[in-house]
Amino acid sequence: MPLSNLSSFLDKLFAKLSDLGIDISGYVMDHVGYQCSSDADYDKLKTSFSEVGELLDENIVGGRRVGLFKLREAVPYKKYLINAVRSE
Repeated sequence: MPLSNLSSFLDKLFAKLSDLGIDISGYVMDHVGYQCSSDADYDKLKTSFSEVGELLDENIVGGRRVGLFKLREAVPYKKYLINAVRSE
């Protein structure tokens, strides 16, 4: 599952932002983005995300497919609830 390492990724991201002195405590995080390395990777992720959510929208942006998936169950991370994934 593509979201299995989400907590570890976000821990590292928030630590790096803190190290840089960037305060994001006043912001809301309700989705995460996932950049695919190829069309084949996107197709694979699209299948995986479709198993845990619903494809709400798919467009071509800058020559790449971009999909927005609403998760059936929000993924909790600290004070946040992640309800969607944007993949491209």
